[in-house]
Amino acid sequence: MSQNLQAIAEALVAKGRGILAADETPRTLTRRFQAHGLTCTAESRRSYREMLFTAPGLAEFISGVILEDETIRQSAATGVPLAQVLAAQGIVLGVKVDAGARPFAGSPTETVTEGLDGLRGRLEAYRALGARFAKWRAVIHIGEGLPSRACVLANAHALARYAALCQEQHLVPIVQPEVLMDGPHSAQRCEEVTALVLHAVFDALIEADVVLEALLLEPNMVTAGSEAPVRGSVEEVAAATLRTLRRRDLFHRTAHRGLGPRRDHVGLEQQGLEHHVRLDQGVEHGVQDEGGDLLAALGAVRPVHQHLRLDDRDQMLFLAEGRAAGERVGVGEDAGPARPAFAASD
Repeated sequence: MSQNLQAIAEALVAKGRGILAADETPRTLTRRFQAHGLTCTAESRRSYREMLFTAPGLAEFISGVILEDETIRQSAATGVPLAQVLAAQGIVLGVKVDAGARPFAGSPTETVTEGLDGLRGRLEAYRALGARFAKWRAVIHIGEGLPSRACVLANAHALARYAALCQEQHLVPIVQPEVLMDGPHSAQRCEEVTALVLHAVFDALIEADVVLEALLLEPNMVTAGSEAPVRGSVEEVAAATLRTLRRRDLFHRTAHRGLGPRRDHVGLEQQGLEHHVRLDQGVEHGVQDEGGDLLAALGAVRPVHQHLRLDDRDQMLFLAEGRAAGERVGVGEDAGPARPAFAASD
């Protein structure tokens, strides 16, 4: 099953092709149509989507299309379901399955994405209609004291539950934890929050036994807020985004253990980085001073192990993934299989 899902995921990101998001809700399309003096009805929306899906040469550039619940059930003017119109061109069909962002209880300036209720049945129905992948978007706000730890973890949990249900129903999940660019925050603050959010999301995905090779991550760009006095160049935004995605420590599942019940993220990112710095120093110290002996390296990182409250398997995995351990110490078969790691594409 996972191999088939991985093949679908790879097809969706084939070189030179991309995914068309045609999942606007009727409310959104109403605003867009009215701006051009058009009436928005189920028929006009169907006609608009059919125009897109029958454009000559569409499949040359489009690998997949994300639909909305209404559209996946509609047919072209010829009576052929729109899903079949796309499939006949070799385009993979997807569907948006979240119910939108709603105010987060206890912190109404933040949002949590809803839609888990009844999701298993909806996914089963969507697959019967031809869908092979799905999408769920979480929205994270940056502001004074925001995002809160509780909101980040709630959205991460929802994304993980959605992704697990998708793979259970043989659908590739697109995971979209989007840190919004609204506000005056700096690019550095966006990078800190994005890294923290990705930590939480992949922590939750691994805990939910989601196969990482069989999902797609749709991250935000790391950029200063839309109201920031300094926005940064295209090259700077690209460099910051890639730097964030390529962080070696980004997808360990221990990001939030032992950090306490604080609701704000001030200092959390710095604290997390300090954990990993101490870990690296401990591994390096153990390797260099004890001639590469694994037990000595374990002893050197014991304070970090206790502070993060890791179990022995986690400790071995950290050593296996560390630069010094990977290159000089190594981990034998007794350590168990390594967890799947997310690899940013070039």
